[in-house]
Amino acid sequence: MNTVSPASAVLPDGKPITGKWWQEVSALVHDPGDPGREWKLNWHRYITHMPHRTDEDRLFAFGWIASRHAPSPEDPWSEETALIGAGPFPLPPFETEFKIGDLGPDYANYIVLTEPGVLHHQGILYLALQAVRDPALGLHKHDIILISSADHGRTWTGAGKPLTAEAAAAFGATWFTGPSLAVEKGRVFLLVCPVTASAGMQGHGGTLVFEFEDLAAGTLRKDASGAPRVIKRVDPTLSLGGQADYDEQNSAGGVIVPQFDTANLPRAFRIYNTGERLAAG
Repeated sequence: MNTVSPASAVLPDGKPITGKWWQEVSALVHDPGDPGREWKLNWHRYITHMPHRTDEDRLFAFGWIASRHAPSPEDPWSEETALIGAGPFPLPPFETEFKIGDLGPDYANYIVLTEPGVLHHQGILYLALQAVRDPALGLHKHDIILISSADHGRTWTGAGKPLTAEAAAAFGATWFTGPSLAVEKGRVFLLVCPVTASAGMQGHGGTLVFEFEDLAAGTLRKDASGAPRVIKRVDPTLSLGGQADYDEQNSAGGVIVPQFDTANLPRAFRIYNTGERLAAG
């Protein structure tokens, strides 16, 4: 369904560009109260130069958070909706249903959204995103933001910023990526991967698990110092990895974690069951 296809666009200076539509970091959710649209998929679509060797090849100015829906995973899926853009992006002629800045001033300074993590909980859809601030406000300023929908994704409202770029330093990281939302025994958790950026390289340092104090407000439980409190840490056993996910029904596998396995090149990207639950008791 999310296939690579030819893409073309024109930059504001009139320069034409060609490449491929890149579709990645998809997140699937079951929304049982929305007949005929019970299954929903969100992902990041953008144009990339080929052969997609470096970050500079990714043209996020022509990108957005997209969505589809279907009555079941096996049934035909709807046409794509270009759901959310950020700042001035995507550039014309592309348009999205809304811009993240439309949800309030707390979201006004973001220019790229990626890594969606989605949850249906007590009749509400929650969408967590890695949100990149305008670089004019400082490099490597990526926050984890939360938005919610009470009408099955037809309209959205802001629901806070669970983690900011500034909070990452306490965990030896530059920012957080790969947010995932999960429930265990009625408690709601946020899983993220800490990223360390240096000399143009990015290292993914496992998975950090936080618990929400108030999901509707996007606030996490704090430690005695007032910093977000880590419930669990899952370190990579190989070179790097950590953009994890969790489903309470996956009782045998627990937290699932991707890792980069250099011993199995070129098929180095693999997913592992850890067997770990989110919280004891």
